[in-house]
Amino acid sequence: MKRFVQIYIEGVPDSNDYAQIELFDEQAIDLSMSVQNIADISKTFTDFTKSFTVPASPINNAIFKHFYNTDVDTTLQHGVKRNAYIEIEQTPFRSGRIQIEDSSVVNGKVSSYMITFYGNLTSLKDMFGVLKLKDLDYSDFTSPFTGDEVKDRISLDATDYDIRYPLISSNRLWSYGDSTATDINTTGGHILYNELFPAIKVIRIFDAIESMFGVNFSGIFLANKKFTNCFLYCKNKDVNDSFNQSQIMDITSGSPYDDINITPNYTTNIINLQYLEVYGNYTTGSWNIKVKMFNVSNLAANYYFDVYVDGLLVHTGHGTGTDAEYLVWSFDNNPSLNSDIYILIRADLSITFDSYILIRADLIYSETIGAVDVYTPYNTGQYIYCATQTLSANTDINSIMPDMTIADFFSGVLKEFNLTCYALSLDTFQIEPLEDWYNKGKVHDITTYTTTESIIIERIKLFKTISFTHADSESFLNKKYFELNSLKYGDVKTATTFDGADFAITVPFENLIMQKFTGTDLQVGYCLTKEPDYKPYIPKPILLYMYDKQNCSFKFNNGITTTTVSTYMPFGQDMKLSGINYSLNFGNDNSSLLLEPIENSLYKIYYEPYLLNLFNNKNRLTKVKCVFPLSLITKLKLNDRLIIRDKRYIINEIKSDITKGIVDLVLLNDFRSIRSKTWSGGKPFKTDYLGGVIVIGVLMKGGTKSCVLSSTTAGVTFSISTIYADTDVNVTIPAVAANYFSLIGEDNSKLIDETHVNLRSELGDSQVISIDLLYTNDDDTTETLSIPIIQTR
Repeated sequence: MKRFVQIYIEGVPDSNDYAQIELFDEQAIDLSMSVQNIADISKTFTDFTKSFTVPASPINNAIFKHFYNTDVDTTLQHGVKRNAYIEIEQTPFRSGRIQIEDSSVVNGKVSSYMITFYGNLTSLKDMFGVLKLKDLDYSDFTSPFTGDEVKDRISLDATDYDIRYPLISSNRLWSYGDSTATDINTTGGHILYNELFPAIKVIRIFDAIESMFGVNFSGIFLANKKFTNCFLYCKNKDVNDSFNQSQIMDITSGSPYDDINITPNYTTNIINLQYLEVYGNYTTGSWNIKVKMFNVSNLAANYYFDVYVDGLLVHTGHGTGTDAEYLVWSFDNNPSLNSDIYILIRADLSITFDSYILIRADLIYSETIGAVDVYTPYNTGQYIYCATQTLSANTDINSIMPDMTIADFFSGVLKEFNLTCYALSLDTFQIEPLEDWYNKGKVHDITTYTTTESIIIERIKLFKTISFTHADSESFLNKKYFELNSLKYGDVKTATTFDGADFAITVPFENLIMQKFTGTDLQVGYCLTKEPDYKPYIPKPILLYMYDKQNCSFKFNNGITTTTVSTYMPFGQDMKLSGINYSLNFGNDNSSLLLEPIENSLYKIYYEPYLLNLFNNKNRLTKVKCVFPLSLITKLKLNDRLIIRDKRYIINEIKSDITKGIVDLVLLNDFRSIRSKTWSGGKPFKTDYLGGVIVIGVLMKGGTKSCVLSSTTAGVTFSISTIYADTDVNVTIPAVAANYFSLIGEDNSKLIDETHVNLRSELGDSQVISIDLLYTNDDDTTETLSIPIIQTR
């Protein structure tokens, strides 16, 4: 039975005023849907249609503004997609955008239009265009660029800073403990605060994208420490010379030493200067503007004078130190002179200073004494005094952002964590790891809707090679690693025995190796090329994880004094969440900080579940034709799991004629549990006898209306115990006595055997605390899931 399909389109883009498009009576509308496809799981797909035609009726002519007729004047931009939505029998089906492709004119009369319906995800690509990261507004995250501020953002963890300063050198090698000039644990080898470039949280860049384009990104992964502790290193130049914002020189009073045409406005700080008429033996001469700086608080500061004449920047002067006078502009005294002048001042360091502006006309008086012509310099002008001013340097993120488009950055982050991005509405997009997305799908038994005569079971063309790679790095440490291993640090390359295509995930981020100094917990990095030059270089965009605070000892200069830094926040590939270490490497490479392999790599956490299911020897590609009822075709989602007889599948691709309900499915066998163990890579959380807070991301599967958390272990508490949507739950584990896992004598000492080994209690070295999740489904059936937490001595 043919279904009545309605398609609605905005008359004017973003007007929210929709009109219904008229369709041909027998029009077939084929939709293809896929989020990730085994042909290339590195790409994010969206709903779309093959182009289809609609009649050139009077209504459609009005909607498409007579596209075929170039003589028609219209403000509608035909190259801009318009918001649209599809209904089937008045039941909402999909929302997205429609693009007109062409019109068909037969015998001089228009007969039809060809249009394409795109899912909402394409709107992100359209919005991003070719804009770059530097074009975003980071003013909400601006931080003072002072020595003390940089030190705090290196060493403190009490404040969750959006901008930090990784210990990465861009101008020299650092050493430790060798008492040479490069030893950063000596006063002479100190790290100067403006040697360092900042890094900004990736989530803050997502916030800036939301603000610029008026969209919203949702999903609990975006609030998870595995994402919020990821930073983008900001470096696009060799030297961090980001200035503070300019201030106008604040004039307060004047002291003329002659009555000339200089008129200061002490409210606007603008000085009006007019032609100085000369008489007799005086020549016309020129005007000179000088600035004197005194009582400058930081003698290392460079300050800059931007001179504006009638609103135009005409010159920039430079100075340093104190008690110095600088010529910042000079010009002819001509009859047309009548200009408004003001001066902006900026500096590379924070300073407080006093100043004055001297505007002076330099003239020549000529006379003849006897037979000799005598020329005597003469000048007149005015001192204009300024208030005491303070320039506070701020980190200018825009000026040092990596040269990268917003689209490349966004897609690169999605690849990094194998994230799916799908539209919840025209301007709201859900972002979550692929495995979490699958974990939330419903299960549908479609056996009765299957046409059994058309089932095809194929061999999956599995990949012959699998690779996960980063952008190349020029760092001498990365180059050395590659020379020794013939593989870039953090990359994975594997050959299989299969005959399929090559599968490659390549992210646009450089993976900078860090160096840990022997006998310390201090690690640093270098944006320096190979020996012997060790030249600074501009890296490709670098993602960094921030680890928990560590003890250290190195010398740091804030621009005035040198002090010892005793704690710092390490940056590199590692971060810790709920007692578990995670890595930004794709492989389980040795951590430069922890000096051991980190099992929870990007591949292990975000890619392995899908690929292991794909490479299961029992897996097949199943193609089946179905006829879905309206209730299923309008509600089916791509992360739903389908049952046909006794087998369960995940959806690889759907093609459907929504006018007839005919659906062609391409399916993969699903051997994973319905509720995948995605909370920590499928491994138990860990804590010691001191207890602490464990963060558990609880996902709500489709068809689930609530989840109740509980534990039989006394003292375990939850930040929220009943949830109705995806939620990060803080689970507090109580502390136990340090001797909880040991046998204790009457004198409260630990009992040991004859080999001096502690005798353990029945608990052994640890106890397992079970966090029980009770899910209630829409039909009031229940499911349970237990999450283990291991508490060790």
